[in-house]
Amino acid sequence: MSMSCWWLLGLGLFCAPFAWNAVRPAFRPAWRAGLSFFAGWLTAELPFHHLAWQLALAGVWIGTGALAEPPGWVGLGLLLANWAVLVFHLLRGLQSRRALDAALSEQLGLAPDPNEAGPPWCRLLLPWPIRPRGVERIERIAYRQVDGRELHLDLYRARGGEQRARPVFLYLHGGGWIVGNRRQQGLPLLHFLAERGWLTASADYRLAPRATWPAMIADAKHALAWVREHGQRYGADPTFVAVGGGSAGGQLASLLALTAGDDFGAEPAEGDEIGVQACVNLYGVNDLCDDDLSRINPGMRPMLERWVFKSRLNANRARFERASPLHRIQAQAPPFLVINGSSDTMVPLAGALRFARALREVSGAPVVLGVVRGAQHAFDIFPSPRALATVRCAYRFLEHVRARGKGCPPPMLRDESRKQASGQP
Repeated sequence: MSMSCWWLLGLGLFCAPFAWNAVRPAFRPAWRAGLSFFAGWLTAELPFHHLAWQLALAGVWIGTGALAEPPGWVGLGLLLANWAVLVFHLLRGLQSRRALDAALSEQLGLAPDPNEAGPPWCRLLLPWPIRPRGVERIERIAYRQVDGRELHLDLYRARGGEQRARPVFLYLHGGGWIVGNRRQQGLPLLHFLAERGWLTASADYRLAPRATWPAMIADAKHALAWVREHGQRYGADPTFVAVGGGSAGGQLASLLALTAGDDFGAEPAEGDEIGVQACVNLYGVNDLCDDDLSRINPGMRPMLERWVFKSRLNANRARFERASPLHRIQAQAPPFLVINGSSDTMVPLAGALRFARALREVSGAPVVLGVVRGAQHAFDIFPSPRALATVRCAYRFLEHVRARGKGCPPPMLRDESRKQASGQP
């Protein structure tokens, strides 16, 4: 019996669990949800690439007689099912643009431009984001020195026209407050905005377990203060500054938008009372006190207690609530764009739905909720169809807010924010 038939069967058996997981992700228990994230993330956002290498291998083995024996046919059947799932995810990803356009239309009355070009296919062919030639990166700018180390940010802008006033977008990376850096995440969005005349920034912040909360939000506030104070030398317009982030970065960005003037007991950032003009929350962790664990991965709470807060939720609930955007919603909140994947096993869609609903009940500013069907956590890291649809949606949202002047209301006084944080009248 030819070995090629067994190789083809092995390939089919290897790919089958990935296909099944992409369709039916696991949300419980914590370890399965984590594995489901990694497997589904790589499968659903890179379907074209998986199709290419699987077809190539299968073609080689079929050409050497893999279908001469029954195991080869079983392997081919498994692969055909897997390829159907990959094509399904590719087509579903291409539909994300229409779904996000519908969200902007329904919730903002913002109609899509029929003449706007579709996603650049040349970028979809690469499994990692490439900085466009027309965008320059000004790297490793020190914005704060704390705990004996420098914290840095990178700036992105279109080449030329350095003195032109550009709206600013500050991005904060995810990674569970424990891992990650400014070069790993958010690049498709940062590049997209920079190409279209924005000054974008991606900042590092101190990470656990070496650092303890509220070090992370304190650093984020100092990064925002630096952008406002020093960004003009790079062409920034300090009158319009938006923030955004993914996962843990989404939590930090939302807190920046909702807690102007609250220093969280850390060293205050100069000018923090000003607030921001808009926030883009991508699959953010909105409720750190999720009692029934329906809105965060079950493994997140022990990680938060042991490494990030270094205290128990039950013993210090108020501390966790102050760090939860869901518990900091206020009438003065700026416009929000909240986007989450329907297959997210790390921060399930239920959390975004509840956060957006609560924002709409209290805030006087626009709140747009976008649901990306079939998307796992961190789906926007790759230049996939879902990622390109998301960054385009964020751009249209931010430009709409900027054009309509529906940014933050007058600055909140530090005393008022502290009263709100402590529940004082």
